[in-house]
Amino acid sequence: MNLARGDWMRASAPSPSTPRTGWWPSCGTRAKSDALPKVREDWYRRKLLQIIDLYRAELGPVPFLIGGMVPEWIAADKKIRGRIDAAHRSIPSHRPQTAFVEGPAGANGASDGIHFNAAGARELGLRYYRTFSGMAAS
Repeated sequence: MNLARGDWMRASAPSPSTPRTGWWPSCGTRAKSDALPKVREDWYRRKLLQIIDLYRAELGPVPFLIGGMVPEWIAADKKIRGRIDAAHRSIPSHRPQTAFVEGPAGANGASDGIHFNAAGARELGLRYYRTFSGMAAS
């Protein structure tokens, strides 16, 4: 993990009183390589919670969004990949100002099935925005 992003975020804020927001919410979309037979759901959840806590220790109470992985890819190996998906979905019950953003179904890339195609990435981005906007309004 590179917390140097925190330095950039602090420096880019117009003033010290400007609310900071965490705009690197795509943990879920980066978790595909973690879906291994030996990775347990509870271990993965604890590690993800540690990452959230580290970011917040550095930046304050920033929102944290977790993007869902390609649903069809998860379904193809529910025993292993489902554990990571379940950990992602559980985070909002463990930390305030966090949300799980569902990955769009039917939007996987034809070449590998593990990544979203362009339309799916745009839809996931819109879902991030809607979720983030709802968090900011509440």
